[in-house]
Amino acid sequence: MTVLGQRRPAYAPPARELGAGSMLGFLLFTEDEDLGALNLFSRKPGLFDEPSETAACLLASHAAVALSSARIHDQLVRTVDTPHVICEAMGILMAAAGSPRTRRSTSCVAPPKGCCRTPELGHSSCMGGVLRAELLWVETFTGLRMGRFEKLVKAVRERGGNGPGGGRPWCLPLADRVLLVAVYYRTNLTMRQLAPLFGVSPATVCRVIQRLRPLLAIEPAPRPVADVERLWIVDGTLVPVRDRTVAASSRNYRFSANVQVIIDADSRLVIASARPVPGNKADAHAWRESDLPAIAAGTTVIADGAYLGTGLIVPHRKRSGRPLLRGQEEDNAEHRRVRARVEHTFARMKNWKILRDCRQKGDGLHHAVQAVATMHNLAMTG
Repeated sequence: MTVLGQRRPAYAPPARELGAGSMLGFLLFTEDEDLGALNLFSRKPGLFDEPSETAACLLASHAAVALSSARIHDQLVRTVDTPHVICEAMGILMAAAGSPRTRRSTSCVAPPKGCCRTPELGHSSCMGGVLRAELLWVETFTGLRMGRFEKLVKAVRERGGNGPGGGRPWCLPLADRVLLVAVYYRTNLTMRQLAPLFGVSPATVCRVIQRLRPLLAIEPAPRPVADVERLWIVDGTLVPVRDRTVAASSRNYRFSANVQVIIDADSRLVIASARPVPGNKADAHAWRESDLPAIAAGTTVIADGAYLGTGLIVPHRKRSGRPLLRGQEEDNAEHRRVRARVEHTFARMKNWKILRDCRQKGDGLHHAVQAVATMHNLAMTG
């Protein structure tokens, strides 16, 4: 407390009286908000040295991401737990704004030609949904700015998303269908809950998701450019999955899948993701079985100690009776500082709640991860 006493003479004496001999303080913040501070105290003067400061800095970084993610998760839970209240609130807002959709007649005999909804559930002219690809709804329910969302719609259109689905023409325009899939991934609402928001049947919601989800996949990783040094980071995250054909009992969740993701260390954009493997598979095993080694060929890739023996750059290991050299400890500290960026990326990606409890079967999780990576990249570049 000697240095602190020189800077804050009114603070140090009361702190000493309470038994504080040394102190470390760190701001808790993300790119979007300030969350507070993490203060560490010890009764022994001069206890905190440089390694302690490095470890505490990493703890503060993870704590800030966890607090931010918990706050967003709590807000989403409070929002999506009462979808009928959302619908009523949107209806009130649209009526107050004089939206023409709120004045549509609710009486009809049969749907018009080309409508894919049943007479019992109504069609677009008699059961107008609340959500549309408009500025307010896009930014509120997808986490994307309107310009980024328009870029997403353009990419889906270029991949053939506006083509026929093999039956009747779609009731919703392409932008609304892309919005439906984005809202589904962002909120993880059930199809019965999404149906009234868009004025369609649950079966239509299912068909739209099945049709468009492969088209939202992340762009293929660019080839390495000669004489340009790039640093990528790889790590795996566990995603709870209901489909037991792609999941296994793991240490963190009852049934989950291991998803390997590569990000760029500078831009923090997702470069590629591998197909999910059962959650009881080690990260090194999942890496070897995936196509990521071929994608990362010629690029420097760092990883944590779980990837030992894969040829990636991992931290120095402390062996029994042989402490690490000072240079090795400094290398490990820098390695942890840079590798923490992939943990931040996972925290942001899991703002799309589909990655907190995936109910999709088969390739559903793989498509969800690919789509979330695409939307994460658009949000980061927006």
